[in-house]
Amino acid sequence: FGHWYTIVDDEHLQQRVRQVGMSVVPEYQRKIDDNHPSKVHVHFYVVDDPKDHSELCTPDGLILIPRQMLERLKNDDQLAAVLADSVAFTLQRQGAGWIKDSRLLLDTAIAEDVASFFIPGAQLVALAQTEKMGKILAEMEEQRGRVALALMADAGYDPWQAPEAWRLLAPKKLPADLDSLKYPNRSGYQLGILNLQYSR
Repeated sequence: FGHWYTIVDDEHLQQRVRQVGMSVVPEYQRKIDDNHPSKVHVHFYVVDDPKDHSELCTPDGLILIPRQMLERLKNDDQLAAVLADSVAFTLQRQGAGWIKDSRLLLDTAIAEDVASFFIPGAQLVALAQTEKMGKILAEMEEQRGRVALALMADAGYDPWQAPEAWRLLAPKKLPADLDSLKYPNRSGYQLGILNLQYSR
């Protein structure tokens, strides 16, 4: 990925992101033998990307976090929200790969679209080309939001910081008054889950 992004030369920042990132990888995944086919090998790197405020995930577990994105986050709990979302997407992507291979649940074209999608911060529904695919992608996005909250909570982070993280990352440019920021749809969905399942 060095052809597209520059790795940030800040070992302290890289280590912080790796540490928080690995902490939200579920324990069962960490215990799987490295050579087992169900093992997901995740690697976190901070990169320079002034045009994007979303994490990027590749099918093989590489997770790239723009430094410009990190600069908006206020604490490690909000960082954990972003990284948990990336890990949840990577695990979900593994399942989508199974769907693509099996062709049991979806027709071929839709299965390939679902399995190849690799930008978790994008609006999935907007990219849907059919009503069927739109429904599937929306359900996948909601599922990823639920899983990310659970990964955060299991690792000891405050899941209530997840909606705040997405609120800070939503606009292209932050306003002077952060209190004026509205919650994006992702935050709204997670707030609903938090109110039902997580005490403050």
